[in-house]
Formats: sequence, structure tokens, C-alpha cells
Amino acid sequence: MDSFNDLQELWHKANTTALPGAGDMMRAIRKYSLKMLFKKAALVTLGLALAVCMVAVMFWYRSAMVTTRIGECCILAACLLFVKVNIGSVARAYRLKDHSNREFISYLEQLPVKRLRYYRGTQVLALSLASVGLAFYFFEPFHNDVRLSVIAYAFLAAYVLLMWLVVRPRAFRRRQRKLQATIDRMRRLADQL
Repeated sequence: MDSFNDLQELWHKANTTALPGAGDMMRAIRKYSLKMLFKKAALVTLGLALAVCMVAVMFWYRSAMVTTRIGECCILAACLLFVKVNIGSVARAYRLKDHSNREFISYLEQLPVKRLRYYRGTQVLALSLASVGLAFYFFEPFHNDVRLSVIAYAFLAAYVLLMWLVVRPRAFRRRQRKLQATIDRMRRLADQL
């Protein structure tokens, strides 16, 4: 029976100061949801500002060619799609504040699937609209000078390829790693509680 007393004594000597308190999980949830809400609200504001600027350009700049108007409409559609997607994200982030620990972790576990769908569908559509819009928009100012057209479209092609093949995949992988780290941290917190 001596080993039981030793075990009990060891149990009572264990350091529990590193374990989270009951409010730690709620603070982590609030911090994450407020951060996400702030980011999405800033993105909605930016998207609306870009859409307003595009509408102002459409009224201010008197284009002579229909290709310019097509480009402006494509860019405006990309801005509005960006705003619509982020407004939906703001609504979801706002609803997060009243979730329990398990519901919040369940929400976080669903996010990678939703982000993958966004990455493969909505983001492709928005970037395609913006790229096509820029290509059409560049036609009118540069169509008279072949050399300038080649330079402008070469820069546009390099920019679009950089966005599609480098920036977009890297940003997606970085966000997925960051989300997975958050999910793991929340799971550890919830399991310790």
C-alpha cells in the first residue's frame, strides 16, 4: 500500500499552474472571432471603396471603345463578388461570439473545406474577372502603339501569372497552416478543460 501513498503524494505535488483556466478558452474564442471580424470588415470596406472608385472611373473617363467598358464591368463585377463573399464572412464571424467551445472547434474544423472551395471556385472566378477586365481595359490606351501594347501586355501577363502561380498558392498554404495551428491550439485548450 506504500506505493499508493507515493502515487497520491506525487499526484498532489503536480504543477497545475500551466493548465488553462475556464475563461482561457472563451478569451481565445473572442480574440479569434474579433480579429476575424475586424479583418473581414476591413476587406468589405476596401472592396466597397474599390467598387466606388471603379464606378467613378466609369462616369469620369469617357472611353471611345466598347472593350474599355467591358473591362470596367468585369473589374466592377470582381469587386462586388469580393464584397459579397466577405459580407458573408462577416456574418459568420459575428455569429461566432455566442458559440460554445465545442461548437467553435467544430466551426474551425469546417473552415479548411470552405476555404478550399473558395480557393478553387470563388477566388478563381474573381481573379478571372479582374484579369480579363484589366486586359480589356488596357486595350484602348495602348492599341495605337504596338510597342507600348507589347510592353503593357507583357507586364500584365507577368503580373497575372505571378498572382495565379506564386502569390495565390503561397497565401492559401500559409492561411491553411495558420488555421491548422489555431485548431490544434483550441483542441488542446478544450481537452485540458
